[in-house]
Amino acid sequence: MNREKIVQIIKEQYIYFDNLSEELKNDFYKIQYIEDKNIFFKELQILLEKFQDPHTKLIRKMEYILPVTLGIIGNKLVVIEVFETNSIIKKGFILKKINHQSISDLLYKMKNIDSESLKLIRILESISRAHNPQKILLTFETGRGQTVEKNIKYVEAKSLKLDNCLKQKYFALMEEHKKRIEQKYKILYYRCPSLLNDAEVNLFMQSLEKQTKLKSIIFDLRNNMGGKIELAIKITEFFINEKVKIYLKDKRKIHEYVLKPRKSVIRGKNVGVLFNNLTCSSLEFIFLRLISDNKNILRMGTPTCGMNDIASVYELGDGMRMSLTTKKYVNFNGKEMHIKNIKPQVYIDINHRDVTNNDDIQLEKAIYYLKKREKLF
Repeated sequence: MNREKIVQIIKEQYIYFDNLSEELKNDFYKIQYIEDKNIFFKELQILLEKFQDPHTKLIRKMEYILPVTLGIIGNKLVVIEVFETNSIIKKGFILKKINHQSISDLLYKMKNIDSESLKLIRILESISRAHNPQKILLTFETGRGQTVEKNIKYVEAKSLKLDNCLKQKYFALMEEHKKRIEQKYKILYYRCPSLLNDAEVNLFMQSLEKQTKLKSIIFDLRNNMGGKIELAIKITEFFINEKVKIYLKDKRKIHEYVLKPRKSVIRGKNVGVLFNNLTCSSLEFIFLRLISDNKNILRMGTPTCGMNDIASVYELGDGMRMSLTTKKYVNFNGKEMHIKNIKPQVYIDINHRDVTNNDDIQLEKAIYYLKKREKLF
């Protein structure tokens, strides 16, 4: 895609373009005349970062991965998996600095982003992958308050098959969770799949159509950052009791979507929905918002991320993609919703020590609260 076309897309599709300063707009218009593509993409990345928008960014093809997986727990970046054997980095360590720069300083620089979770997601995305085998200096705090510093080298994801390893571990863990919960507590357990994968969501929806004798169902949305609007709508239709409309707005017009109830195993059951600060976007402002009036559903966990904008991804060529905020959730009249995020009825927190002990305390507590009200059904 040529430079002029990229600039045109941003000008016409970026929903907050008119809110940018005149100085930033002028800098933006100038970059289309840069002939060297490497310099062009470098300048484009710098400008998109100045937009201070959690969705909008340049995405490079990343072939190298950090051999440490970090998660967001209690507004902290916490180590949840280490792939190197005999590493001094352990599960439960809290990330404090990146290349000598403190996390608090990095968060302060993103002061235009309202949500603390969104800021941490941006930091997480910036260090999880790289396009060359570079090193990064990370400083951690242990559970005992000691400081651990290490120069970590990115490793080739393809050669180590780390992505496949993570996926296999994830599915094995979910299947283990499901069987244990169903056998021990007589509760049907569902982990919501990524809303970026049509095949996984279709399989999930098929399971929601099957009958069960179990009275209670727990639906786990934790660490699920949403995805396609259409898939969020399909899942929501299994949970709502009456027809409802939602509205999305882009730079040109308001889009209306009509949701209709589907036949499902959920009807009349004691349902618990578990979510956290990494439950984002369509799962917040479509699914969780629309089920809030359903008295059969108990919402548990911690407040959601607060990502009420929607991104579109554009292929730019040369291994580059651009994520751009193009829509937002609105009321029927096109005005912004006053809801910043979705809060649980039952607050269940989690801390980094739960990761260290390999226990899912949050899930165990959610099961306890769900079982307490089972006699009402």
